[in-house]
Amino acid sequence: MERETAKNLLVWGATILVAQNIVLILLIMMTFVLQDVNTIELVQTLSFWLDLIGFGLIGFGMLNIGIHYPSVGNFTQRGAYLAFGWVILSIIWRLIMGMLIPDFYLLGDPDIANLDLYAILPPVLFGIAAVLLLLLMFSFNTTMTKFQELEGIGTGKSNLFTAYAIVHIVGAAMIVVGWVPIAEIILDPASTSYGDLDAAVGGLFLAALGFIIKILPVPIMGIIAFLGVKNSFQTIE
Repeated sequence: MERETAKNLLVWGATILVAQNIVLILLIMMTFVLQDVNTIELVQTLSFWLDLIGFGLIGFGMLNIGIHYPSVGNFTQRGAYLAFGWVILSIIWRLIMGMLIPDFYLLGDPDIANLDLYAILPPVLFGIAAVLLLLLMFSFNTTMTKFQELEGIGTGKSNLFTAYAIVHIVGAAMIVVGWVPIAEIILDPASTSYGDLDAAVGGLFLAALGFIIKILPVPIMGIIAFLGVKNSFQTIE
């Protein structure tokens, strides 16, 4: 792949991720303003596709641009594999939860027969994907630093990427940890005690707080961070 094409993949991927984070912010506003559930679900589905496409393009861009810059090839290759891993895991858990294709659930419609799979598999895949994204953002920090040295692009190591990664993983961890006591009740409802119910309520609150973190500060930070990536790689001749 030519260097210009690899560069454009990174620029396009970053641009799509900026758009995806803007869509997330608009989705929050629509949730409070619109009463049309179908429109909100459509915009939500769009946001779930956009980040998959954006990170997929960034993965291919990083995989190929390293060929033209051997000194950073190890960093870009590692970042590419992390991006691909995040995309694959995110596709799987979103298909399981019916978030990518309306009314389509990869494991079938949720019911009593498969409730245990829905209680365990999506949160586990979501949590692993969040860790991969954390590592990807750290890898991006290193990559941008190396390109700053080679091409004079960007501003060196971006503290915003580090902050973005940490805030994102904190929100994701709160969702996963908060879901654990709820999943325990789902998996064994017969032995549920009052203490388990209290833990589930606390877990629900923790998960909701993590969700708020992921839909408010994370998109704003993502817009700024990926705008920086887009503008930086556009300067490469």
